[in-house]
Amino acid sequence: MAETTDKGASTDSGAPFIPANAAAAAKPVIEAGQAAISQVSVRAERYFEQWVDLVEEVRAEQGVAGQPVVSLDDALAGLAAAEVMSVSTGRVRLRLPELHGQRVVAEELADVLDTVPGIKRVQVSAITGSVLIFYSERDYPAVDDLLEAIAT
Repeated sequence: MAETTDKGASTDSGAPFIPANAAAAAKPVIEAGQAAISQVSVRAERYFEQWVDLVEEVRAEQGVAGQPVVSLDDALAGLAAAEVMSVSTGRVRLRLPELHGQRVVAEELADVLDTVPGIKRVQVSAITGSVLIFYSERDYPAVDDLLEAIAT
């Protein structure tokens, strides 16, 4: 025996209920799934970055022979050409290979970057050659704007 629901969909006894507008009913579920996938993607990227950093730390512990000494000016100039490893809202990770093994220069670079207006926090690693910058998107709507401000 068929029944008609208030939405106009009909069901047979024992058959699953299918709403008249299945697409509208599925939309919240699809949107929630897409949001979850986005969050997992961002977290997976950050975990990957951590693994890369760990591998670089192991390599650094094994020794970097013949590493040339880099000046702070060289490091600042190198930021403009640094490899952008990842970008997310108000956050960018740069890879600057010349920082490897340069603990003093890395600390100096962090101090200088902390003084740039619009930069909220900086983490610089001499072990990995990584520069992680948290910044205001109002001040720097694009990463290129941030890198240009640092270079000047």
